[in-house]
Amino acid sequence: MASEQFSLCWDNFHRNMSMGMQSLLENEVLVDVTLAIEGRYLKAHKMVLSVCSPYFRELFQSNPCKHPIVFMKDVSYVVLMDLLQFMYQGEVQVAQENLSLFIKTAEALQIKGLTGDNEAKCQHGPKECVYNKIEACGMARNVDQNAVISFVHCIEKGIKTDDSNYKRITKKCGPLLNVNTADIIKCAEGQEGDELMVANGVKTDAVQPSIDGVPTVLYNNYYNDTLEEYNDNFLTIACKLLDDEPAACMHLDNEIW
Repeated sequence: MASEQFSLCWDNFHRNMSMGMQSLLENEVLVDVTLAIEGRYLKAHKMVLSVCSPYFRELFQSNPCKHPIVFMKDVSYVVLMDLLQFMYQGEVQVAQENLSLFIKTAEALQIKGLTGDNEAKCQHGPKECVYNKIEACGMARNVDQNAVISFVHCIEKGIKTDDSNYKRITKKCGPLLNVNTADIIKCAEGQEGDELMVANGVKTDAVQPSIDGVPTVLYNNYYNDTLEEYNDNFLTIACKLLDDEPAACMHLDNEIW
């Protein structure tokens, strides 16, 4: 009779691996490849680059060198730093003006999680993708949260009454952002809209614990099923998560869960 087996799980495995790899990168510990870009150098680990990129894997397999120096032509130093951050952490914040070049470089280097034909695939079909692009393009043009929330609410409300004409809905809601509505539509119909969708997809994939569907509300960049269950009582959740509870929270039920 086979002996009883026990399943052991390290709850913080992914977080510890991510933090550990980032520490090795930042302190240049055990690095075994140097990337030369624009007269500057970045050191990294062949194993990490190979796991994240078939391009790098084939390169290192074809050229078995103990510590190769790879000269990167037509690659931005800033963009490659962002790509390394993405490969080591699974997420990165990219400046809007660098997003297009970031995606193009990722595709050229075949970075997993950022490559493909950039064709957006949405949970509820192509029509949802159109409006996701409209909202993404609008949000990229105005960072004021109140304006963005009003814009997204207007779009979602418009979809419920007339989802067949995205241009009409956008022209109605666009002024809430104080930006050129035609520019939002042009963005959504072009490459920028696809790139914003890819970037948002990367952010979604980086959420821990992973999520099965959208929309999902994150609190302090965190998500779990309990918080999701109580989304209908947003004020109470916010009060529970605030360190310094304001007067408006005093009358609420503290036993939310």
